[in-house]
Amino acid sequence: TPPHKVLTAQFLAACADGGLEAKIARSLVSKWLIDKVGHPSLWSANEWRALNSISDAIVSRRANRVEYWLLMSLKEAQGRKSAIKRWSAELRTLLHTSLDELWTATRPCNCTCTNCQLPCALVRNHRGFHDCGGDG
Repeated sequence: TPPHKVLTAQFLAACADGGLEAKIARSLVSKWLIDKVGHPSLWSANEWRALNSISDAIVSRRANRVEYWLLMSLKEAQGRKSAIKRWSAELRTLLHTSLDELWTATRPCNCTCTNCQLPCALVRNHRGFHDCGGDG
């Protein structure tokens, strides 16, 4: 198993992600990695890959939960089959759009930390200074 996947499994086992806001997922993951491995300057390529892998896993879990809930709700819906079929298609399209926006919101920033030039650990299009997550 690749090391970044091992770290992903360890994070998912140690941290509950239910109700976690996707926009703060990367910072939570970054803090967890710092506690586990140390300052981002000590991270190997595997830890940087793990930052993305764990964020993706959180979004994927959320997507699976929401899609399962939607499918179960549609299964229990009663009414004319043509109306349910139309609602199903419309709801699935809305769900896909929302989940795509959620995934996009967790994409990594492509810039470097303002203080040390390590990769920025924040999400793309964040406000403020670029930050690696370390103490500077």
